[in-house]
Amino acid sequence: MEAPWWLQASVAAAVFAYLPSYWSFKELAPGGDCRRGFQCWAGWRAVASFLFGEAKLVVEAPEKLKACPQGILAVAPHGVVSFNHALYMTDCAGWFGDGVWPVDRRDLAASFVFKVPLYREFLLFLGNVDASRRVARRVLGSGRSLFVYPGGEAEQMRAAPARHIAYWKTRKGFVRLAVEAGVPIIPSYAFGENELYAPLPVATGLRLWICRRFRVALPLGVGRWWCPLLPRKRPLVGVVGPPIPVPCVDAADTQKFDETVDEVHAKVCAAVVALFDRHKATYAHKGATLEII
Repeated sequence: MEAPWWLQASVAAAVFAYLPSYWSFKELAPGGDCRRGFQCWAGWRAVASFLFGEAKLVVEAPEKLKACPQGILAVAPHGVVSFNHALYMTDCAGWFGDGVWPVDRRDLAASFVFKVPLYREFLLFLGNVDASRRVARRVLGSGRSLFVYPGGEAEQMRAAPARHIAYWKTRKGFVRLAVEAGVPIIPSYAFGENELYAPLPVATGLRLWICRRFRVALPLGVGRWWCPLLPRKRPLVGVVGPPIPVPCVDAADTQKFDETVDEVHAKVCAAVVALFDRHKATYAHKGATLEII
């Protein structure tokens, strides 16, 4: 049965009205399309309570963080869906309301997510922009700060309950950005993220090959009530370490730049492990180990 003409016309009009937003390419702009009102919506706390039961931030050096005018917030683990991102890009745990880090920040998200209608606006309003290096440099060049998941899709594919990982051993892009701009790196670890889903061991080898070859994650997992979308109800706690100073080095001086990147990268990896160790007895268990892979 054919839909009535008025319904067809309404749908066509809605699609036509939406196209300018879809083709705006705001994800490529350093400012994106961030809506602070949306980030600070009072309902985020209720959403987090339903999803996780508890959403919490623990900041080790709050005054040092507040005094840091610009930097790169590097977070692990990515997890299957990266629900922990809500701790930092919404006010579900008081990031904005408590002024945890009162800077203008944009968060890097995979390019393909901005191809999904409506979901792209959801992410844009929450302060996300395209994760390309060109956009990241423009964000830092504009004086804004960055949020990154250094482990990205590789970390996402390896998420599993009771496994604490940071796929950072070979990931130095975020450090290169920090050295180019001379901005600090703030390490953070989200306890509970990898507990939200149980991975499904289906075509794991093939999916990992696709991830390596095309840098696209195809995670498979089940959460609450065996649902692939709704996470298990587990506490989500983001611990944030103090800023790590990073010197500014001209990339034209290749040898000095590369040496500095290696030194800073080693410091950051050691710092996130130390951060994890200081809190694991409270939010995991005292025998837990964070693997840098």
